[in-house]
Amino acid sequence: GRGHRPPSSPLWKEEDPASARVGGTGSGRMDGALGKAGEHEARVYAILDTLRVEIEGTAEEASVYRQQRDEYERKLEAHLQELNMLHGALAELERVHVNMT
Repeated sequence: GRGHRPPSSPLWKEEDPASARVGGTGSGRMDGALGKAGEHEARVYAILDTLRVEIEGTAEEASVYRQQRDEYERKLEAHLQELNMLHGALAELERVHVNMT
């Protein structure tokens, strides 16, 4: 469901550098720097992807809520019209009753 983060998307814990290494075919300090940069880039993309999914889910929920609101407004308007008609009919009955007495 929404708000659930799968265990495979660590957003704040350190990943195993060997599994997250991107770029760099040599060895030494440069390879480690590229690996760290790749790790950070991968984490940023994971965070952005998670954010995208959350925004899409929120947009879908907002759409559902708008549809529900619109339906409730239509029902309320119909009920108000019916109440106004009943009020008018009751006023007419009262007028007829007063004229009869």
